[in-house]
Amino acid sequence: MREVDVFIASLPRHLHIVETCKSLLATERVLSITITCNNYSDAEWQEVQQRLLVINTVHQVPIFLHRGDNAKKSNEKLKHINKGSGKYILIFDDDLTCSPDYLTYLIAGCEKYNAAVGLHGVVLAPLPIGSYYRDRQVFRGLGEVICNYRVDIVSDCGHLFKREWHQDLGEWYDRCNDVSMDDIFVNHFHRQKGIKRVCLQHDTHFLKHKVQEADETYVFDEYKFNDKIQTDYINKNFN
Repeated sequence: MREVDVFIASLPRHLHIVETCKSLLATERVLSITITCNNYSDAEWQEVQQRLLVINTVHQVPIFLHRGDNAKKSNEKLKHINKGSGKYILIFDDDLTCSPDYLTYLIAGCEKYNAAVGLHGVVLAPLPIGSYYRDRQVFRGLGEVICNYRVDIVSDCGHLFKREWHQDLGEWYDRCNDVSMDDIFVNHFHRQKGIKRVCLQHDTHFLKHKVQEADETYVFDEYKFNDKIQTDYINKNFN
């Protein structure tokens, strides 16, 4: 059954978003995909439209593309999150591909634990912490996790939850700053509603990461030694 609306913020990344969407469509659970395409050149904008049309000829799932300027960096994933009608929302990364059973597995976990779920999670050290990127335990989505764990933060590299849990989705983007910390914001919004967060047990077959090119940088690289804003937000809102 198609019941998942997917939201992605994409940088050109050699148009890996096409492979990302191809893998999501193959799950047969996707109702729509909404992509904010940040800093795409005119040529890249035309090419991504054409290539997505080709891969979607069989599934014919609505794919909504929005051109963006990356004003709020990774928080751009949340810009259109109030759109759609699926039972579930998935926030996903444009540098990943997933296995055909990925969404079925997440949905089962969401229903079993009545929780927001993913394969990559963070447990914070006792507050106040000194650094978000140092004072934590990480369960990695690309590795193996041997148990199901209650976590403080489910990463937005693959974060599934029920639409009905939040009636204020249209306000989320405006509540975000211009620092890449969308997963911190979303988990705070869950926390405000008393929604559990669970990192699901998994092996390594569910998610694959693209090869990092020499001209590409990632959120961790940008903030690992400069995370005061994230740390202060957590100390204020996760206590």
